[in-house]
Amino acid sequence: MKEQMLRSFFRIVTYITAREKDKVSDYDMLVQQLPDVEIDISFKTVWSLVWRSWIPSKVKIFAWRLFKDRLATKEQLAKRGIIELNDNVGCGFGCNSLENSQHLFLFCQIAAGVWGAVYQWLGLHHQSQIVCYMDFLHMVGVLKRNCEKRRASVLWITVCWCIWTHRNNVIFNNGVIDIAEIVQSVKTHSWWWLAISSKHKVSCNYYEWCHSPLDYM
Repeated sequence: MKEQMLRSFFRIVTYITAREKDKVSDYDMLVQQLPDVEIDISFKTVWSLVWRSWIPSKVKIFAWRLFKDRLATKEQLAKRGIIELNDNVGCGFGCNSLENSQHLFLFCQIAAGVWGAVYQWLGLHHQSQIVCYMDFLHMVGVLKRNCEKRRASVLWITVCWCIWTHRNNVIFNNGVIDIAEIVQSVKTHSWWWLAISSKHKVSCNYYEWCHSPLDYM
């Protein structure tokens, strides 16, 4: 059933991308494809923001899989029988904790360092939540006085996307773990998606964005 849900999701995304129709009806259609899943109000709010945010389709798919705990973390790979539990299922950033979504994106020392630097960049206090969708809603709530919710959602998803791609580079390309590099990638990607790719662009150049993002949100 769960695999059928995921396949249905990818078919919907492909269909929507091809016909480029209105996003509101597309979102409603997506939710209707999940009738047997208990989706609480909070998750509907999260997915609504993700679906309408100004990020590439592949990043929306990444976010959907993250919130549904379907990313190919080592814990998930073990559950699927792709790797053995007695194999190395530790965090891809080198700590000894089991690599699952909550650890990798919230509680790992690398992730915590990234979030701390990002919140410092925004001039805000960081208070990590216990699960990813709650952390997402927390950032949206903290930023609601400064910007539209969809722009806040772009920032949170960008952080997780950059953590994920950096983790993959470390595992598959023997990359070097570098918090500063991840944070710089967050600034670059978020500016690109909000200032260049978005139909509702933020009016600033890259230097201004890096210096004072909330002034242009």
